[in-house]
Amino acid sequence: QPPLAIDIPIDELAGAVVAGGWWRPRVELKGRYLDTFATLPGSRPGRAALWIRRRDRDRAKQLVAALALAIAGRPQLGS
Repeated sequence: QPPLAIDIPIDELAGAVVAGGWWRPRVELKGRYLDTFATLPGSRPGRAALWIRRRDRDRAKQLVAALALAIAGRPQLGS
């Protein structure tokens, strides 16, 4: 199958981390809403795991850092 691409607005993300260490490395995304990742196969309500190759862990850490900055820079609810 071709890679799946979906758009998730930054204001729907609550956080991201690189998890799994040496075995089963992944980027775990946390949504602000239970249906944030509803269109992503294999996701759970409000959470999604993106499996990565071990050799791509440094890139995944860069992605998570960029997401953290973007999430921190967005306007807060009620502001």
